[in-house]
This record gives sequence, structure tokens and C-alpha cells, in this order.
Amino acid sequence: MRFFFRQKAVYIGGIALAGLVALYFFTLSPPPPAGETVLATKKDITNEVFITGTVKARRRVPLSFDRGGVIASLPFTTGARVLPDAVLASLYSEPEEAAREEMRALVGIAEAKLKGKKQGTRSEEIQLKEAELAKAEVSLESSKDQTGTILADAYGAAEEALNRYADPLFSSDATEHARLTYAPGTEASYKAESERVAAEAHARTLRALLSPAPADPTAALEEALQELIPIQKLFITLVRTLQNGSALDGAVLGDYRTRVSNARALVTTAINAVQNHLNLIRERAAERARATRALELTNAPATSESIEEAEQELAQARAKLRAADAAVEKTVLRAPFAGRIAGREAERGETVSAGAPIVEFLGTEGFIIEAPVPEADIAKIREDDFAEVTLDAYGDGVAFPARVTLIEPAAIEIEGVPTYKTTFAFERSDPRLRSGLTANVSIKTIRKEEAVVIPARAIIQEGKAQYVQKKGLDGRIEKAPVVVGIRANPREVEIVEGVREGDRLILQESK
Repeated sequence: MRFFFRQKAVYIGGIALAGLVALYFFTLSPPPPAGETVLATKKDITNEVFITGTVKARRRVPLSFDRGGVIASLPFTTGARVLPDAVLASLYSEPEEAAREEMRALVGIAEAKLKGKKQGTRSEEIQLKEAELAKAEVSLESSKDQTGTILADAYGAAEEALNRYADPLFSSDATEHARLTYAPGTEASYKAESERVAAEAHARTLRALLSPAPADPTAALEEALQELIPIQKLFITLVRTLQNGSALDGAVLGDYRTRVSNARALVTTAINAVQNHLNLIRERAAERARATRALELTNAPATSESIEEAEQELAQARAKLRAADAAVEKTVLRAPFAGRIAGREAERGETVSAGAPIVEFLGTEGFIIEAPVPEADIAKIREDDFAEVTLDAYGDGVAFPARVTLIEPAAIEIEGVPTYKTTFAFERSDPRLRSGLTANVSIKTIRKEEAVVIPARAIIQEGKAQYVQKKGLDGRIEKAPVVVGIRANPREVEIVEGVREGDRLILQESK
């Protein structure tokens, strides 16, 4: 009996020990892969694309001058709202303003000229031109009337030079056998004797011009010049005959030289007087011709050619005025549209160069969002898709409706991932919108009804394969492969294969 009880005690102790071991492993071993479970459900879902972008003004431009210069004014402060064409800045422009005023005056002159061409000449202008012609004719006739006196003086000078001053130097000087009274047999003496005979003949021709009064004063004066020049040459030759070494004694030589010098000066003065009077007649004749032509043009009606010429001159003047206006306009910086001053890059009195930004200008037409969409999501969105936007500045509780307006076709790589710049426009204006705010954009693109949906935390990713852990009614855990469909939102995904409605799944711990 004692053995029986001893054996029974051994059995009972073994059973107790086994129970304790089992209790140890049950209570102290690690829990299953997850403690929280959820049920797969069916519901209507939409696919959402989530991207982050930046709020920008719909129109934002840096404004600069086309030319350099010194800033004269900056009338608006940063933040000011302005209307289109408002002057935001200007350069000193005195030279351009002066040039424009000059061009305006030229346009006025051209307009008056064209008007005069079309209306014809006034009687006052005709009378003025007639008076100018009469004055020119009187001046010309007066000059012609003085021609006789000029010719008489010229003949008198020639006669005095030959018969008074040159007389002691020659014998038989008034005949064809005039001989020099000194230095016989030299080349200069032969030439002087020949020129003395010729000078006598030229003097007689010059005297013949005096009577009667010349019908053509210009021709008479020209002929008088031709007669005086040979007489002048005679006295030039006589100077050579009276060089040092002559056989004449000093007193006679001095007397002869004085005579020749005086005679030469007398003839030269006569030549100059004749030439000057001839030029005067020609000038006054030309002046009369100009006055006659001016009167003819004044009396003549305007031709189509002259009117067209005046019109072209006016068009040219107006073109120059437009160029001057453009030059002045280049000294002014205007608002291209209604907007607001976002910033100023220069101050009054500062010298700036062409193209240097002066004002950062924002349009007031509204705001947009620009966001890079990765290539994995770009096929899911289209222009005009609706989007819901939250701004970090106001939190997730404040949503702003927007719409896709542009998807640029060219990709831009960001950290090695091709992205496409996409533009969203806010559906309505809101005073809370500001350029530079960070925007979180959600775009709902695909809608499915009665789709099997599970939490994204239930998915196990192993390489390219995806699994879930199912928990049966008996508590056993089963690892099942799944095919994931669209992502309903950041927390839920559609399961196409591998999970049915009502399956209990184990959530994985968040990383």
C-alpha cells in the first residue's frame, strides 16, 4: 500500500510539474505577431493621390527697366496694391523729355506746312514775295548802272600806269617800235618791249568799252579783265629788268623801281575792282532768280506731288515723335496688371543697369499651387480633376477646394525620381491664401463600389510579395498572400485577391 501511494504521488507530482511548465510558456512566452485584429469590410472607395506643393500667386513677375539710369521715384511701398499701368518706378529722364518736346514741335511745323499746301498761298505771302523780287531787281540794276564807272576807273588806271609811270622807261612807247631805254639786248628787255606794244593795244580796247554804255555789263567786265591782265604782266616783267646789276646809276634805278611798283599796284587794284563788281552783279542776278522762282512757286497751286511730299514729312515727324515717346516710356516702370508690390530691390537715387530687377510684383487674380507629381501617380490624374487642399498654416481641419489646370509634359528629376510639375487652381478666392504656404493636395481619381478594404497596417511586405496574417476562429494564425488594388486613403487599401469580407486580420506594429 505504501508503494501504491508513493507511485501515486509521483504521478501527481509529474502532472503538476507539467502544468507549471505549460503555465510558464503560456504566460511568459512572447505574444503572437500582433495583438490587435480587424475585420475586412466592404465599402465604396476612391483612389487618392497625395502630394505636397507650394502656394504661389497666379501671376508673379520681377520687373526691370530696359535701360540703365538713376532711379527718380518709387511711389509705392512693399505690400501696396496697384491698378494696371500704375507707375511703380521711374528714372531721371530730362534729355528724353527735351527730345520729345522737340519732336512735338517738328510735328506741329509739318502739320502747318501740309495745311498750307492744301489751302493755297495767302495774298499777304504773295505780296511779300513780290516785294522781295522787286528789291532784288533794284539791287541788280543799281549794280549794272555802276559798271560804266568801274570800267572808266579801270581804263584810267591802265592809262596812268602806261603813259605816266612807264613812259621814261621806253622810247617810242606809243608805237609798234617801243624800245627799253636800259639793259638792251637781254631776254627780259625783248619781252618787256613786246609786252609794251601789246599793252598799248589792250588799253585802246579797254577804252572802247566805255562808249556807248555796255548792253551786257557782265560781258563787258569779263572783257575788261582780259585786257587788264596783259598790262599787269608788263610790269611784272619790268621788275625783272630792274634787278641788281643793272647799268643804271642808283638814283635812276630807284626811280624806275618806284614807278614800276606804283604802276603795278594801280593795275592790280583796277583788276580787283572789276572782279569784285563782276561777282556782285552775278550774286544779285542769282538773288533775283531766286526771288523770281519763289514768287512763281507761291503763285502756283500745290501739286499732288508737293502735297504728298508734305504728308510724308508729317509722317516722318510723327514717327520720330513716337520714337521719342518710346524713349521716355523706357524710363518708366508700369504695373503690367492689377497686383501688389511683393518687394523692392532698389531705392531712390540708386543707379541701376538694364534688366536688373527693381520690383517683385504679384498679380491679384488669385493663387495657384505648383506640386511635383511622381511618375507612379501621374497616370492617375488628369486636367480638371477635383482636389482637396489643406495648408500647414491652418491645419488639416481647414480644406480649400481646387482643380488640376495643367500637367507639364516634360519630367523633372527630383532625387532621382522623375516628376511632373502640376498646377492646381483654387476654386475660389480666400483672404487666408498667401504666396509661399505649404499645401497638402489630395486628388480623388477612381471610385469603386463594394470593394474589400483592409487597413494598410495589415499588409506585410516581403520583397515584391505582399501578405496578411489571418486569425481563424480557433485562434490559429495563417499567413496568406494578397493582391493589393487601389489605395483608398493613407490608411486603407483595396484587396483584390487573398482576403474576403469578414476575415479577421492582425495589424502589424507601426514602424
